Amino acid sequence: MSRLTYPLTSPSTLHPDAQAVYYAETGDRGRLYRDPFAAAEVKVGPRLQREAYRPTERFLAAAGALMINTVLSRDRAALARILADAAALAGWQALDTAAITRAWQFFDIARSCGQQAGESAVYAHALGEQSYALADLGRPGHALALLDEAHSLPRLPPLMRTWLTAACAEMYAATGAQREALRGFDQADQLLPADHQDPSMPYLALSPAHLLRWRGHSLAMLGDGDALNYLIKALEDHDRSFVRAECGLRIDLATALKATGELAESRAQALTAKQLAVRIGSERNRKRVQPLTRPL
Repeated sequence: MSRLTYPLTSPSTLHPDAQAVYYAETGDRGRLYRDPFAAAEVKVGPRLQREAYRPTERFLAAAGALMINTVLSRDRAALARILADAAALAGWQALDTAAITRAWQFFDIARSCGQQAGESAVYAHALGEQSYALADLGRPGHALALLDEAHSLPRLPPLMRTWLTAACAEMYAATGAQREALRGFDQADQLLPADHQDPSMPYLALSPAHLLRWRGHSLAMLGDGDALNYLIKALEDHDRSFVRAECGLRIDLATALKATGELAESRAQALTAKQLAVRIGSERNRKRVQPLTRPL
């Protein structure tokens, strides 16, 4: 029997990457392998961003090898949960560098592992993340269909249902369906649990501040004048250590300001956003902001 097979009780005998998988599940689940990526989310520059897939791919390969050599279904399901989370995160990293095909492949891994995990929330999260690849391809209608499929899964935790509802609202906004978008955000506000931290879903962060920013982003896409109020409030409350989120927020603010005719302030926000996009190597945001930085 391989040393990587059941029982999973001797992590010191495993490859270092496989040890990370073990401790992520049996210790403080999610923290060990997410912390390096969380740090990269805030601090990376263009060079490191281009290499962001490498540690993620090594981790996925190690965890996949561990799962192949694991006998019991309960252990395979535990590893599948971790793989689904890591692959979804890798997909988001790829999406941020505008590598949409690679992102789709990572999200496909997340979907497959989500099914193997046997947990509706894990699978729904993978489907929801993959919907953004479709949106970036200019297919928000297909993204909505995928989100509807995720929404139909049974026994979804309230926090996951809230996240899916807000994601659907954003996709409605992308299709120009303002009424449906606003209704969706109202529903998400109502669905958000008072305790919006669910330890069973370490991969999902959602709070009133997130929903505020999300609504502002969608209203800006729609050209709605109310977007400014939401975005200004969101920027005031924003944790500046999350540089990528601030970059997107300032792009939305620039978009909303331009729609109201405040062209100089719009360009100033856009230039700040462009600096942030270059700093973190976000090709996705750099492309979004480029039209807003042209001289007046």
